[in-house]
Amino acid sequence: MQIKGKDCDFIIDSHRFVATFVGSPPMNVLEGELDAGSQSLVVGGSRLALPEAIFRACAEAGASVLGVRPEDLAVVAADAAGRSRLDGEVYVVEPMGNETLVDVRIGEQRLMVRAPRSFSAAIGSPIGVRVSPESTCFFRADGSTALHRSDRASERMETVV
Repeated sequence: MQIKGKDCDFIIDSHRFVATFVGSPPMNVLEGELDAGSQSLVVGGSRLALPEAIFRACAEAGASVLGVRPEDLAVVAADAAGRSRLDGEVYVVEPMGNETLVDVRIGEQRLMVRAPRSFSAAIGSPIGVRVSPESTCFFRADGSTALHRSDRASERMETVV
């Protein structure tokens, strides 16, 4: 699906397949399980707390696959306070000049984070990744989008079919 805004046209992440090849680097996709007891998405043993409305929408839609763009994430200390993060370990650090791309392993899955150019960490060191649930998409098992990110000003957009 194409979305037309005031100043630009862009593709909304309407399907997992499209979301993983649009953009550079592409969207991260992490398989997880919803846990009603903690109202969270469990990814590789790490729990990402979800606001009630997002958790409920995901549960009703049967969506437990998280999609999030690297620029919507932030690296934080492994012992940083907060429930809006996933815990993992540094897998690859790739200085790019204007930024540093950091691959983080969470269980058996990996995600990429755009970090400041000054970021540095040893491979294998523990690290946290801050995730704002409002800037994520959730996909069903068949790849269709169940929940779009909610941090965009949708009133400025019109759908173009």
